[in-house]
Amino acid sequence: MNENKNEPRQGPPMGDEEIGNLIRSADRRPPIPADELANLKQVARSAWDELVTTERTRRRRLRVAQSLAASLLLALLGAWWWLAGRGSIESAEFASVELSMGWIEAVRGTGPEAGESFEIGVGDHLSNGLTLTTAGTEHASPGRVALRMAQGQSVRLDAGTRVRFISSSRVELERGAVYVDSGPSVPDDADLEILTPLGLVREIGTQYEVRLEDDAGAVSLRVREGNVSVVRDGESHSAGRGEQLTLQRDGSVVRSAVEPDGPEWLWVLATAPSLDIDGRSLGTFLDWVARETGWQVRFADEELEQSARTIRLHGTIDGLRPDESIGMILQGSGLDYRNEDGVVLVIQP
Repeated sequence: MNENKNEPRQGPPMGDEEIGNLIRSADRRPPIPADELANLKQVARSAWDELVTTERTRRRRLRVAQSLAASLLLALLGAWWWLAGRGSIESAEFASVELSMGWIEAVRGTGPEAGESFEIGVGDHLSNGLTLTTAGTEHASPGRVALRMAQGQSVRLDAGTRVRFISSSRVELERGAVYVDSGPSVPDDADLEILTPLGLVREIGTQYEVRLEDDAGAVSLRVREGNVSVVRDGESHSAGRGEQLTLQRDGSVVRSAVEPDGPEWLWVLATAPSLDIDGRSLGTFLDWVARETGWQVRFADEELEQSARTIRLHGTIDGLRPDESIGMILQGSGLDYRNEDGVVLVIQP
């Protein structure tokens, strides 16, 4: 029987000698053609170059990404350092000084990061993060200051007051009293918040005073005009014109009446920035007096009001309080007045 070379060999496996004889009897394979060998080398080189280029590109991109990440980290660390030194407070300008009386201390920053104290004067522009302290009445030179906020409000500090200006819309009262006059020209959305140890005071377009009493044992809110609320522990208490609301540390609330032109507001009058009357109308002046004093201004008759409001004023009232200047201005305008229980009646002399 002929043996089929295509079928697998049957029988026991070959030994080493048999395998050696088989290899020696095998013919040599024909050599690869030169053109095919060149093509194989070119394909192998192209594959290698592509692999190397891809790896270099990947490494280059990795180095760029690492460099960008390092730059971003340095920027974030720099921002963190800059904010940490300022108590995370906005650095924008929040107010300008309109009136300054007595001893006033200004310090930038708080705690270990606080800087040295410096003086402030009329016309100075102040930036956020500033703490202002005014000397109390026991001091040889009690301090008071009137500021014009960036949003337009008039903010005044009584003697013995310390406040921290967090931003142009938030003030932290640590002791003493602060008076706020939003004024009719202040935008409706430009509300100012007063943060106290006993609650957050929010206004609704008004004139009011916030005062800490008995070493923050109580906070009192006096409203001259408009409405104000105090929010504490999620509970809100509001007060309107002529009301005083006192919030005790134990959470109790006491309400009482306060006159818009009562003695409680005398320090506010003393801190009122002077009005430049030169070239203004008498009507503008009387409106300013009414707002600063809490008085109601009326005229003896309509004809007198129409003629009086068109009078143009000249000169200055610097150094005079609003309640002190009205007599001089009316007399200089050929008029007179009577004040009866907070109602000023303008009359012919």
